[in-house]
Amino acid sequence: MNKFLVISFFILTIANSAYPQNDSSFENIFNAVIAKKSLNLNPSATEKFKLPLFDSYELRTETDDFDFENQEYLLRINPVTPKIKKAIKGLYNHYSANQSNLETKYLQDQLEDLYDNLYRLYRIDNTLIFINQYETILSDKEKILVKKIEYGDADFDNYLNTVSDLNDLKLERFESLKMREELTAIYDIEENINWISIISIDEILINLDEVVVLNSQYEFDFEKEGIEKEIALENQESNQLIDFGQIRYQGPHSDLLEERIQIGVGLQLNTSSSRKLKIQKLKMEIDELEWENRLEKIEAEQNTKLLKDKIRNQILYYKEFESIKSQEIDKAQEVLNLIIKREDVDPLKLIKLEESKLLINKKLKSLQEDILKNYIDYLKASGKMFQSYDVNKLVSN
Repeated sequence: MNKFLVISFFILTIANSAYPQNDSSFENIFNAVIAKKSLNLNPSATEKFKLPLFDSYELRTETDDFDFENQEYLLRINPVTPKIKKAIKGLYNHYSANQSNLETKYLQDQLEDLYDNLYRLYRIDNTLIFINQYETILSDKEKILVKKIEYGDADFDNYLNTVSDLNDLKLERFESLKMREELTAIYDIEENINWISIISIDEILINLDEVVVLNSQYEFDFEKEGIEKEIALENQESNQLIDFGQIRYQGPHSDLLEERIQIGVGLQLNTSSSRKLKIQKLKMEIDELEWENRLEKIEAEQNTKLLKDKIRNQILYYKEFESIKSQEIDKAQEVLNLIIKREDVDPLKLIKLEESKLLINKKLKSLQEDILKNYIDYLKASGKMFQSYDVNKLVSN
């Protein structure tokens, strides 16, 4: 293979003219960002939940014909059984646990953004390096064309096109640097990034063969558990036999044999149609939730498979492109060597060959970037991105 096409996948050879040498490694940047992203929610910040001894208290008083001396009083108490208290506390604890789910969702969103933004930074840095390299070639080409024009041996249109290409590179550099500035500001990245440790194309291919365990459906599990606890509470309330207890005091009487204090108990049977309907509705919600979760899993599996197939095809095309273009450059170099042996070679031909090599390398780099982007999408779809948040899935092993 031609020495100009021997390119390690996703390795940036940072020229002195491109970036200073006090750069930071890709994995160090990732670890520093992840360390700042934990919410560290404090469960103690939630107000402690205490259940009353009784569900409700009711005090009534009545008088007959404004005879206040014979005032009647009624105290009714609705009890709460230990099983109901346990069910209520279980449901409350479930709601309180949503804090950890919020942190999980937050971290997943932040992780997706981090991978996407680092990928964008990687592309921008590749673009800046290409601009520097291409600018050097075009500057040499411009100087040669000026000399040729002085001797009346050059195409003026070629010169104008070269100058225009140089100006376009300056504009592209300006735009790229602005975008890079915006992205690095998000994560307080002040140093330049060394991408030498980013994952290789062969490692991506190997990782695609690993068995994929789809990301745990924590949102589904949490919602299902909440409904199940609601059903448990409804069942305990419907199984409560004692509805209320009461004490009636009928006031003082002259007849000592007349009953003045009465104690009563209200019983209930589980015959409430509305409660049964509510329980059935909750069970139907679980069925719908499980059905939606199955559909989401099927869709995720299909999407993951499509991405894996797409990446494999992209890698095959990349290798084929690399092989064919390598042969193309080799043949061009052989012909140019023959020309050099026979006569003084036109320096523009040497420039043209170097330009072709650089543009082919740029195309290879672009293909590699597309593979990396789809690999990031694959990490999201499969859930592998969210397995061990602090492990950078784009670092070479």
